[in-house]
Amino acid sequence: MLLAAVLGTTTEYLLREQTPIQPPVLVVPLSRETVAPWGEAFANRVRKLRLEHDMTQAELASRLGLSANAHISFIEGGHKTPSIDLVVRLADLFAVTTDYLLHSEDSADLSA
Repeated sequence: MLLAAVLGTTTEYLLREQTPIQPPVLVVPLSRETVAPWGEAFANRVRKLRLEHDMTQAELASRLGLSANAHISFIEGGHKTPSIDLVVRLADLFAVTTDYLLHSEDSADLSA
């Protein structure tokens, strides 16, 4: 997320293999003191999206091709950092942007 802020772009732009049709939205870099850890926001959003889609951790793990639901449990608990590929697959599955999943500000409307 800091790299996106430094480059004045979005994580969606950086993590996707294709260039978006519209130019990325420029973001104003924030100091480290004002940014909450993205891991907590990510964990909360994954859990929220999973519950909104009436999925168990095992169902989500299966849909993502993961061998065990413990992986989802660790992510939702904030104990495991997801790979870039997993962030993109989660965004695609739930039809949201990677920015929505990774951004630490709750007030921002970053869903797809």
